[in-house]
Amino acid sequence: MREIDPRALSMLGETIVGQLSFVGLDGYPRVAPVWFDFRNGEILISNAPGTYKCRCIGGGARVGFTISDPSPPYRAIVVTGEALVEPLPEADRVRLAGGQARRYLGEEAGRGFFGTPPGDGELIRIRPRTVRFIDVSGD
Repeated sequence: MREIDPRALSMLGETIVGQLSFVGLDGYPRVAPVWFDFRNGEILISNAPGTYKCRCIGGGARVGFTISDPSPPYRAIVVTGEALVEPLPEADRVRLAGGQARRYLGEEAGRGFFGTPPGDGELIRIRPRTVRFIDVSGD
């Protein structure tokens, strides 16, 4: 993959819910809203074990991912890439999902996201093939 546009990198650090697209077990396309982190050039999505999206992606699948700003000038990022699901031990899940909860819900609500220890989870790791930044303002 070539270098990512700095505007896209900036937007990937904002608190915007992502949209993960994948092919369902029945062969139909699906789109699911997700919290995410962008680290070391990869999109990381924490999940409870056995979720539908994890079962569909399994050991590897082509996926789409987008985030968009609902306010003018309607910036968006469209990603295509390869995703895989891997085990996420409880301590790593608490760190990743807990951090995402604080990012998306705020510090106070995020601290209480896991009321009880959540157990192990699964991680969807997306390795982008393409990242396209869209800014309809023309800048």
